[in-house]
Amino acid sequence: MQEKDGLGLAANQVGLPVAVFAYDPRGAGVDGEPFCVINPRVVATEGRVEKEEGCLSIPGVYEVVPRPELVRLTGVDEEGRPVEREVTGLLARAFMHETDHLAGRLFIDLVSDLRRQLLADRLREIEEMERRSCA
Repeated sequence: MQEKDGLGLAANQVGLPVAVFAYDPRGAGVDGEPFCVINPRVVATEGRVEKEEGCLSIPGVYEVVPRPELVRLTGVDEEGRPVEREVTGLLARAFMHETDHLAGRLFIDLVSDLRRQLLADRLREIEEMERRSCA
């Protein structure tokens, strides 16, 4: 995540079958240390903002997708302590993006069918490159 200037990373993106994501608020220009949330659960959202989004799992693909402006999330930290975070803006987008990953969704699942069709060739190229690099 940090090598690629990512803001967040879900465990299933690196093959771990657990409900955990890490984020680094410094990637959004916000003071704070990197943090993990175990068993994250979105408990409240407010507003809606459409902005461009990308993903470390789909390099080079960016699309405008809707996300809440404010997200309140609960979970457990690395020490097993309950945590609740309320974030806005880019961090809210990142929290939703990572919880979507844990639910098996990608940001491109939020774009129209037409946009996904237009991305189909590029997505196949990325998939083939990934297959070759893992072989």
